[in-house]
Amino acid sequence: MKGFPLNLKRIRKVYTSVNAEDLVDTIVQVIEDIDTIPPESISNFILQDKTSSWLNFTWTNPHDTDFNHTEIYLNGIFQTDTSVEYFNATELQPETDYTISTRTVDINGNVNEAWVNSTATTDKKFVPDVEKPVSGLTGVEMNMK
Repeated sequence: MKGFPLNLKRIRKVYTSVNAEDLVDTIVQVIEDIDTIPPESISNFILQDKTSSWLNFTWTNPHDTDFNHTEIYLNGIFQTDTSVEYFNATELQPETDYTISTRTVDINGNVNEAWVNSTATTDKKFVPDVEKPVSGLTGVEMNMK
């Protein structure tokens, strides 16, 4: 509905009227039926696990009956919309801070403008401590008791 001032996503009921007074009542009812209330935010947002190249976050979705999805951003860049209660950020750099930002959206497109964020640092890259074999020594006695 291009240009309609109320940003209607869909009409749920069809109203009819016989006279002008009924028409005004109908318009008022339609406006009251428009959902403009966004869902609550996610809760219990925690870093579940991490390595040097990925971070795994979990949370609890809101209990709103019209909740649809959570928008996920990594360092301010949109990643995905999801209705599951986790996100795996992959292909990350070791020892680097990353901020995961979320906001919820309902089935009518109402966006909760309150951001829920969490910042975590990837682990140091694992480098095995391998001793190089000693070679080329002469005249050295090794005692292997």
